Amino acid sequence: MKGGKIDGDFFFCLVLIIIACFLLSISSTTIKVDENSLGPFFWPKVILVGMLICGVIKMVTHLWKRKEMSENNQLNAKTDYKALIFVILLTFGYFLGIVLVGYPIASLLFVVALSYLGGIRGIKVLAAVSVGLTLITSFLFVGVMYISLPRGVWIFYDITNWLFSLIKF
Repeated sequence: MKGGKIDGDFFFCLVLIIIACFLLSISSTTIKVDENSLGPFFWPKVILVGMLICGVIKMVTHLWKRKEMSENNQLNAKTDYKALIFVILLTFGYFLGIVLVGYPIASLLFVVALSYLGGIRGIKVLAAVSVGLTLITSFLFVGVMYISLPRGVWIFYDITNWLFSLIKF
């Protein structure tokens, strides 16, 4: 909080916590279909609990860092919005890329670009992280949760099918 004003991080965390609590309270009123299965509302509840935990952790760390910054008189540092705009554009490009080139290819490119924007410059690290995250998330979505991922259009559909056949999805 800057001089009593609510700043963006604090406001984001507060909104995230409120929305997660609201949606969690709504999702707890749903009817369970089968006692022996997780049901269709299990994963959204897991995600909401994760959002709630992340919001609380982010708020606590933000307030803690804010206190340290105010003690060091670094509170009035200039904010760089160029990186934020790049991340927003990159995210929109990722959503478009998922539809056009398929999930695995778009995810590989997105993780590389986002990591590079975040300051990671090592080629081996970029490759390992992007391939690893793409494989893990693809396995979780397709192999564990049985969610069909977008495969892209034109030749990318065939490339995505070939990639999934390599990892036996």
